Amino acid sequence: MRKNEGVIKAAYWLFALMAVFSVVATQTGEGAERFILDAKLADEAIIERHVEASNIAQWVMVIVGITALAALFINRLKTVRAMPVIVFILALIAAGLMAWAGLLGGEIMHQEIRSNNNVVLPR
Repeated sequence: MRKNEGVIKAAYWLFALMAVFSVVATQTGEGAERFILDAKLADEAIIERHVEASNIAQWVMVIVGITALAALFINRLKTVRAMPVIVFILALIAAGLMAWAGLLGGEIMHQEIRSNNNVVLPR
């Protein structure tokens, strides 16, 4: 498989943009948390698990974005050829953490997917 420098640079810029959007997405959670708690739609402990996971995922995504921007600069110097692999591995970790935060967010309103729920589903 050949390296396509244009695709790699586009991916770096995309990861940087995703880091910015992850910060924005985290900021929108405060209003949602307040609404759900005021309406007594979910327990605060469940919401806090999601908030903690999303904060970790956000900061890892920020690290991915910073690393991608650094890789753009380093790429010009042609000093580190492993940067695409490093950024890709970090992005996979961030994606896993984002998925985990999303699952915990889904558990807030969907009791049926909670792991400690003993709901008997109809057959």
